[in-house]
Amino acid sequence: MKKLFNSLPVRRKLQLIGMVTMLLGIVLSTTIIIRGNAEFAKVYVVDGLNTQANIIADNSAMALHFEDAKTGSEILMALQASPLVRAAKLIDNEQKVFADYRGYAIDTSYQQLTIDVVLDGDKLGSLVLFYDLSPFHNQLWRQAFQGTLIGLLVLMLAMLAQRRLLKHIADPIAALSQLVSNVGRSQNYSLRSKIQRSDELGKLATGLDTMLERIERYHLDEQLRAANKLSESESRYNTLVESVPVGVLQFDENGNCNFANRMLWQVIRRPIGEYQQLQLAQLACKSYQDAVTNMLTQTLNGQVMEPLEFCMQDGDSSIWLALDMNPLYTADDQINGAVGTILDITERKRHEIDLRLAASVFEASNDAIVITNAEGLIVSTNQAFSRITQYSELDALGKKPSILASSNTPHGLYQEMWLELKNHGRWNGELINRRKDGELYYAWLSIAAVKNQANEIINYVGISRDITDVKQENERIQYLAHYDGLTGLPNRTLFYDRANIEIARARRDTTSFALMFIDLDRFKWVNDTLGHSVGDALLIEVANRLSEVTRANDTVSRFGGDEFVLLITNVTSEKAYKVAVTLLEHLSGEAWCLGHSVTITPSIGISMWSSGIDDIDTLVKQADDAMYHAKRAGRNCIRYFQTELSA
Repeated sequence: MKKLFNSLPVRRKLQLIGMVTMLLGIVLSTTIIIRGNAEFAKVYVVDGLNTQANIIADNSAMALHFEDAKTGSEILMALQASPLVRAAKLIDNEQKVFADYRGYAIDTSYQQLTIDVVLDGDKLGSLVLFYDLSPFHNQLWRQAFQGTLIGLLVLMLAMLAQRRLLKHIADPIAALSQLVSNVGRSQNYSLRSKIQRSDELGKLATGLDTMLERIERYHLDEQLRAANKLSESESRYNTLVESVPVGVLQFDENGNCNFANRMLWQVIRRPIGEYQQLQLAQLACKSYQDAVTNMLTQTLNGQVMEPLEFCMQDGDSSIWLALDMNPLYTADDQINGAVGTILDITERKRHEIDLRLAASVFEASNDAIVITNAEGLIVSTNQAFSRITQYSELDALGKKPSILASSNTPHGLYQEMWLELKNHGRWNGELINRRKDGELYYAWLSIAAVKNQANEIINYVGISRDITDVKQENERIQYLAHYDGLTGLPNRTLFYDRANIEIARARRDTTSFALMFIDLDRFKWVNDTLGHSVGDALLIEVANRLSEVTRANDTVSRFGGDEFVLLITNVTSEKAYKVAVTLLEHLSGEAWCLGHSVTITPSIGISMWSSGIDDIDTLVKQADDAMYHAKRAGRNCIRYFQTELSA
């Protein structure tokens, strides 16, 4: 209802408001007046009946006292003068009718009024009146009808006055509203109100006309400025289109070229000519001509197409072009052509080929490759990096390569690396890194800084190779060069190194040391009878027993076969003998080797170093000779070198 009222014109609103207001005023005033008169009249009538009934009751008291029914009836007959009383009864205390008056037959719709008949304070009976208020009600309805007729007459007079008032107020307002609507619809600011009045509505009309006049002048000025701007914009557009480093073409709705800038002819390697004769599809190689034609057709149909890359033959070589097109629309959103740009991407295509080749090398490399930005944050890794380090590219992106660092690499090495990168832009070196699962590995890392044209570092490229196997192989070779492959004891080379060091130490500290040459008795028999595997197990057992009873600063070595040579440091001749006895006792006895019981007995030869001996070979030969003396003495015994035995 509110929405409907708001949509009504002002004239209708004023009419509706006036009619409703006047109608409500008339109805309410008439109702209040009639209701007030009815209440007053009703009270007046009822009070009159009560007064009349009391008078009749007082007059009837003597008749009831003397039981004079005739007098009672005569008294009741006085009620004939009341137009509302229809009947009356005098009833004694025994509820018997003493006298009555019936002007009309008693109807159930009549109302009843009962008054006690009292004489000197004693109740003699009751007076009952039957009265009808319908005449009174009929009179009230006649009054209401008359009031309504008067109200309608007043309403008609008010409507005539309202119509005159609306013509004077609402019609000018409607005319002003229609003027504003016409101006808004037609944008014709030359329209005027043509209302000539001196009141408020006249002032409003004059103000509106003045505003329209100003708007008209402003609109004309704006049109002139817009035309000038359009001319300037077209000039700038033409300058811009002719200056951009891409070829620009424009097509009409039929697909005919109606504009081409100068750069287009440079891009397509053609001399400047008539653009009307330019056939875009004819520029492309045969395999791309349908795609170019389809792109132009779809664009003219309103489709937004992805840029198309196609090749064009230029003599014996091919050039690559990128074509991008968009539809052109009129002011009412109708397609009236298309605009396209053509860019020479030949160089980019070459770079893409180079990048694809580099990318294939990057991914195919067995070496881990990491690229970081200038701040050292990882921006790219290859598959070999993930295989070697167990970190996926997603794990590594945005982190520093220090995620691979371990505490096993000296901190100073990293400082040296960054200093070398700062000064020379590259570094090579060996690091001990840690894989994602915590396993350590050796890596040979080469880092190079990548700089831009301003000589600023923009990236670091690191290429690392897992050299753990190489390191382990080198360590194994180094180990085999100094240790016995079977027993794990130092070999002849390491023994000689330690013995030469001991000579220097003994000479410096004026101490002595002993060499013991140990050979197993009948070892050849074990090999020949029980097999070389049992013989090897026996040698390992002997090596373990020797290591168990020697000090950490002594050297137990195997020269080959069943020959063991010991370097016992800082001992006298007597102490050396005691050590040899301990060795003899610890070695001698039964040993279980691969399920076979083998009895071990050694022959031990001892030589003592003195300041007159300058080389180890002499000491070894002396100990070897002493061992052979022990063999000849019956085996399983100890002998010093002969000069010592003589002494």
